Amino acid sequence: MTSILKVSEIQDPTNSNTALTIDSSGDVTISETVIDSWRLTANFTTNAATITGWERPDDGFHAYINGLTESSGVFSFTKTGLYKIDIVLSGQNTTTGDGSFGAELQVSTDGGSSYDMAGLTFSGDSDIGANNSMSNTIHLNVTNTNTFKLRLVTISMASGTQISGNTDYNYTVISVLKVAPAQ
Repeated sequence: MTSILKVSEIQDPTNSNTALTIDSSGDVTISETVIDSWRLTANFTTNAATITGWERPDDGFHAYINGLTESSGVFSFTKTGLYKIDIVLSGQNTTTGDGSFGAELQVSTDGGSSYDMAGLTFSGDSDIGANNSMSNTIHLNVTNTNTFKLRLVTISMASGTQISGNTDYNYTVISVLKVAPAQ
């Protein structure tokens, strides 16, 4: 015997907040979904500084739902949850060989008063003009949207080295996906 349950919306039992909707095509929307990506719009050359100049890709190939907010290179979360955060940085030592440069992925749990290093990524090449790529992934349990912040800070960048960015395509990018409720 087959049972069929037909619903278009599921709500929580206490406050009647919509948790899930199903449209006539069968597509499911979960209200707590978060997916987002940000790219660096231009080359960034300052050492020991928060990387600024981010935008959401606006070329139609990317989508975001309930994403992050960004101000002066500091990202804030719009929903609590367990997040998978991927970063890919592209860089180039344009005028001098820089054998080791990179960025720290830093997290604050006190609204930005202090930050801890959650991830570290390095690359480099002694050849002038060499293109470099580096990446890292962290999982972050965001339990309070008012206090958790995220930023990338450059480290060990010699004069003439850059973290590469472009407003027309992804070069340096942060990608965020909420995978579960806060733990």
